[in-house]
Amino acid sequence: MRRRTVLTSVGTGLGVAGYVGAASAQDPALFEVSNVWTNSPVGPGEILEVDATIENVGDETGTTDVELVVGYDPQIEDSVLLTLGPGDRETITLEFRAGDPADGYEEFPVRVDTGAHTVTEMVAVID
Repeated sequence: MRRRTVLTSVGTGLGVAGYVGAASAQDPALFEVSNVWTNSPVGPGEILEVDATIENVGDETGTTDVELVVGYDPQIEDSVLLTLGPGDRETITLEFRAGDPADGYEEFPVRVDTGAHTVTEMVAVID
């Protein structure tokens, strides 16, 4: 599956995220992020868990890396290789170990990226 860039949706809470973009004949398997949940806020050194439901809305089976991208200076912190048939969905968990926040509190974005669709959530680390 070719990776491509599309517009993303941004959220600050739990729930369903929207999709902006379109499938093309060159990309018959299309992976969307349909739900994202986190255990935010977490403390310093704790594991931030990001659960995401990924759905193949395309017409063929495909495989993609689903990545957890963290921070304002984005870094890939975790990834899962996922294969789904058409119409199939799976919930995965991605993880990131939190550092020590400046002044006892830090808020930053985490992004779940399938290569065709991304969803961003704000999370917090509280000392």
